[in-house]
Amino acid sequence: MKYHYQISLHHRKRYLKRMYILVAITAVIGGLVILALRLDSYLQDKVNTSESTTTEQTSAYFASSNKVFTTEYFQIQAPKNWAAIPSESTDTMFVYRGINEPIVEDELIIYVNSIPASLTATRLLPVELSGGGQELSPGSVSEHCNEASEDDNIDTKVLTYKKVSINCDVDNTQFNVLVGAVGGSTRMNLNRPDGTVADYSILYRNIQAIPDASTIIQIMQSFQTR
Repeated sequence: MKYHYQISLHHRKRYLKRMYILVAITAVIGGLVILALRLDSYLQDKVNTSESTTTEQTSAYFASSNKVFTTEYFQIQAPKNWAAIPSESTDTMFVYRGINEPIVEDELIIYVNSIPASLTATRLLPVELSGGGQELSPGSVSEHCNEASEDDNIDTKVLTYKKVSINCDVDNTQFNVLVGAVGGSTRMNLNRPDGTVADYSILYRNIQAIPDASTIIQIMQSFQTR
């Protein structure tokens, strides 16, 4: 009887020893899992900090499809294929062109204060003044302004079209657009942030085979005086 008791005791000790080892291994594995989860959570929090978010947004901003042009008098945004032309610009006339190498597709000239009296166009982009008279809210580019002229024998005629006074180049067939303030003219008196007022005239030309007015509308939506 004593022999069987010793065998039973021996088996019990071996069983308990195995159980202790199994529990220890389970505890170690559980600890490693918890540690891995906490480390992953820490790394995720670090990735999603406000600093990381700001950097990502800034990168997205600089990847914008627009290019910003700034002068003493105004700021505009234009497509990336546009460029300022300093060699043809002056202190009061600013020239920009959209270039699809090697072809010039469109041109924008902004006159400030010194505005030629002979400035004419065939179309009009009426705008409403907004932002305290410092910004422009454009409408749609019109058809040829000669549809408002009753005399086809006159080359250039000052007329009111779309509630804007414009020098209409009646016989010209080119896609030339003057921007004009509704209730006013294409010589626009705009407020500047420093409290002064300046005169602006904006002429756009599109020389593509099939002219598109979307670019001038997009640029005018971004226009701000300075």
